[in-house]
Amino acid sequence: SQEFRQSTESALTQSLSFWVVRPSASDRDDFPMVRSYSAENAAALWDWGKREISAGLTVTQTNYLNVPAELHLYLPGRVLQIGMASNSTWHVTDQAVYPFNHVPMYAMPYNPSLLRPFGRSRVNRQVMSLTDRAIRAGLRMDVSAEFYMAPFFMLLGAEQSAFEDGAGNMIPAWDWIMGHVKAISRDVDGNLPQVFQSSQQTMEPYIAQMRQLAAEFSSATSIPVSSLGVVDTSTNSSLVFNAAREDLIIDAKNTIDTFGQVLKRVYRDALFTMDGHERFADSYLMLDTKWMNPARPSIVSQSDAMVKQVSAIPWLAETTVALEELGYSTSQIDRLLAEKRRAEGGSVLDRLAG
Repeated sequence: SQEFRQSTESALTQSLSFWVVRPSASDRDDFPMVRSYSAENAAALWDWGKREISAGLTVTQTNYLNVPAELHLYLPGRVLQIGMASNSTWHVTDQAVYPFNHVPMYAMPYNPSLLRPFGRSRVNRQVMSLTDRAIRAGLRMDVSAEFYMAPFFMLLGAEQSAFEDGAGNMIPAWDWIMGHVKAISRDVDGNLPQVFQSSQQTMEPYIAQMRQLAAEFSSATSIPVSSLGVVDTSTNSSLVFNAAREDLIIDAKNTIDTFGQVLKRVYRDALFTMDGHERFADSYLMLDTKWMNPARPSIVSQSDAMVKQVSAIPWLAETTVALEELGYSTSQIDRLLAEKRRAEGGSVLDRLAG
């Protein structure tokens, strides 16, 4: 959904995002409210022993000055709604109770570790340094391009009057260089001035520097060089291109494994909040997120791989997993199975009629 995409974007940029589950604000609606927050409007305390959040805070409303006006404080088994009064004091305005004893707030970090449970940002110091260097290189290249467009002339034996207008004022150097017609008279001895034109400056050193920065950025982020606007002739073949994306694919797989564990806890809290440990107490363990293959293989290669697997495991063709691996969506699988059952039912009726 759009909420998850935004949460993922914030997690990759700011090292983590938060998911919270709270009871519905309406008595007529039994469904809980599941919301995500970025690190800019949420904070949490980490319990190193339990490996979970011990307390969390989210900013749910701001005033016209973008100053927080309403907060939600998440504690084990309850959430407090805190609002700012007219005299700039904070008061608890509402309180909700949960059917469990843990904090209904979860961090979704990118690349977490034991020392940094809230993860790391994709925009790390190395990436910021490379970005600053690329901006400086681009500015130098733009300034050099202005001089690169105009040739450089050297005149030997020219009189000062050649650089003056009719009123005796000196002509600006740039106007003289960019002028379309240049006329220089002979000196008092009848000799013509010698004119030399230096070779124009090449832009290749700047282009080579940008290629080098792109290669360093690719090494720091696992993004292929061809995706950074740099033409790389070595990645023409599909095998070389897939090898260039291998590190990025591995990173994506590790990331979705981490995100998937967080989302399973969000699903659990949502079901518990809605039905109080009763109807979905056993079935919530089977809930999981269906992720697309980060490698994003083509339909041809994906179908070829599935045919080989079915040849080795024939009964795999009778499962919905095979259809999922072939790239069909859930709605398409339901329609295919319905058509299959309809066709099988029609054939049974034909046999009975016969």
